[in-house]
This record gives sequence, structure tokens and C-alpha cells, in this order.
Amino acid sequence: MKRLKVSGIFRTNCYLYGDESTKEIAIIDPGIDSNDVKNFINKEGYKPIYVIGTHAHHDHIQCAIDIMDYFNIPLLIKNFGKKFIENIKFIEENDVIEIGAERLHIIETPGHTSNDIMLIDYKNMLIFTGDTLLRGRIPRQLNNYTNLMSSIRKILYYPKISDEFKIYPGHGGYSTIGKERLRY
Repeated sequence: MKRLKVSGIFRTNCYLYGDESTKEIAIIDPGIDSNDVKNFINKEGYKPIYVIGTHAHHDHIQCAIDIMDYFNIPLLIKNFGKKFIENIKFIEENDVIEIGAERLHIIETPGHTSNDIMLIDYKNMLIFTGDTLLRGRIPRQLNNYTNLMSSIRKILYYPKISDEFKIYPGHGGYSTIGKERLRY
């Protein structure tokens, strides 16, 4: 897993997640500047198979269409009402995304938006939390505070997730489930 700091005023984290042996990857929350993402992938020789959006805010998926077209890969995202995009696949709770030998399990976590998801890798003990769970703070923009707090508690106490799981949020630095449990 590689973290790219994508340019832009929102400093959105973009992640490349995948199977190091096959070099197959997913591009998670590609953000605003597709050139940074494309150049890094080409330089490293990765084989993108998906773009994944944790939610549909522009700072997370603005360059998704450019990346999808460039690599000829689909966007996986929870339904957000935009049916006009070609090569989009809607994902939902309990879906599993396979990337080589790696697996990302989908859980729905509304609150920042009504269509947020998180991506859990049980084997490597990591979670891509989008803007639902940030290190040490809640997101500034909320769709529904009650739903957000419920989603945060859902991930903090989700079955099979221990304190050691690392969280990779949409903005800011990394944390662990254990550290975040102390805050809530």
C-alpha cells in the first residue's frame, strides 16, 4: 500500500492498495490532480484495475473519470445518484473487492455524506476510512451528526477489528483503532 499526497487545497490522501506480487492495484480516493497519480503508477509499473471512492465529494473523486479513461478501469463507489457515468459499478455493505490476493471488505458508514463507505483489509489489519473517521477529529462537513457518530462507533467496535488495526483517513495522518477508541 502506498500513500500519495495529492495536490489541492483540501490535501486529500490518495492511496494505492494492492497485491505487490502481481502489481495489481486499486486507486482509492484519487482526489484532484490525476497527473500525480498517473505518473507515479507508470513509474512504479503498477497495473490499476479499479478506482474506488469512499464517497462522492469532489476532493475525493474529481479526477476519477480522467484516471478511469486513462487506464480503462471502472469506478467502484456506493450509489450517489449519478447514472450518467460509464464504467461505474455500485458497491454496498458486505461486498468484497478482490485485487490479486488481497481483499477489501465494504461497510457502509453514512454521516459525512449519506453514501460513505469504509474499506477493511482483515489480513493486513488496515482500514481506509475516507472522511468518516479522521485522526483525532470529526469531519467539518456533515450530512448527519447522529449517523456519523453511529458510523464511527460501528467501525470502532466492528467484529474482528482490534486495537492494532491501522486507519488510513481521507485527510491528515494515520492512526489506529486503539488510539481512536480512546477519543470516543
